[in-house]
Amino acid sequence: MTKRILGRLLVFGLFSSVVAGSEAGPPFFTTTGKLVRIGTGWASEGFYLNLDVDTANNNCKAKNFLFMERDHPQYRETVSIALLSMAQARPLDVYHDGSCWGDAVKLFAVSIRTTP
Repeated sequence: MTKRILGRLLVFGLFSSVVAGSEAGPPFFTTTGKLVRIGTGWASEGFYLNLDVDTANNNCKAKNFLFMERDHPQYRETVSIALLSMAQARPLDVYHDGSCWGDAVKLFAVSIRTTP
């Protein structure tokens, strides 16, 4: 009986925290462009993308230069999608929150478009 009550309390506690939600992150901005360059850092710090257009909503010095740190949870997926986008000359949506990593725009996610 005690195990059943504890189990129900645990499930209710988990469910109520999911229903209540968590604190939302910053607003994200999207820029669509074609990749002109992909590269890695000299010290394995991450992954760099250069777009043919500038991003907006940030104070970074290099507005068409985006960076993702290698310990980012979506690092491998981002590299794969970016390489596919460049190989097929497809537009890429880049998502950022307006923060900078050095002179570059800090990259959070990407998505590829089907129309050139």
